[in-house]
Amino acid sequence: MARKKVLPTLDRTLLNQGIQRRIELAVLDLFSAKPLSQVSFSEIARSANTSLQTLYRYYGSKDALLTASLEHWMTQLTSHVYDRIKGVETYRERMKNAFCEVLDYFEEHPDVAVLAQHAISNDPEDERDPLIKQGYSQVLLAELESGQRQGILNKHVSSDVMFDYFAGSFIRLVQSSILRGSKESIAGQANDLFEMLWRGIADPSYKEPL
Repeated sequence: MARKKVLPTLDRTLLNQGIQRRIELAVLDLFSAKPLSQVSFSEIARSANTSLQTLYRYYGSKDALLTASLEHWMTQLTSHVYDRIKGVETYRERMKNAFCEVLDYFEEHPDVAVLAQHAISNDPEDERDPLIKQGYSQVLLAELESGQRQGILNKHVSSDVMFDYFAGSFIRLVQSSILRGSKESIAGQANDLFEMLWRGIADPSYKEPL
């Protein structure tokens, strides 16, 4: 399948931050409500209170708009995860806090999860889930690698596989909850869900300090 043509654009860091935020909010509102193919550039410009020229000059395509908006919200999630684990002394509690924060975030921002779903369906050739290719993933990967080095987590699998196992659990929970339109709180079950996950990733020989 041929890739869509990407038009040359201007450096987005030169665009006024207030305009960027309006565009990202407009994309979130519109793309979480319907697929990209059903949203026009004019509709995005109107919702963001900006010009078509600005969208074309700095983004060039709806794909680029989707990616930029998703990156913004995922940067926000990264900050939340980092704040939630910072200063927590025990390893298991740090990982539990990170897991719970991700579930909390997507339950509070279901439109961001829907936006990510559109990113998946929009580029089926992409090798990794858009929810994995984000900054918070690096925070989690670093923590998982640390756990393996300390002998807390199973060392018989690579850190990449360990990350996919850990991240795949909450991503599937978020996605399936959205697809089902479930009113059941996933975040409300986060403690029990983490205990199930922990039993799968902890090294069998590891003894937690009393």
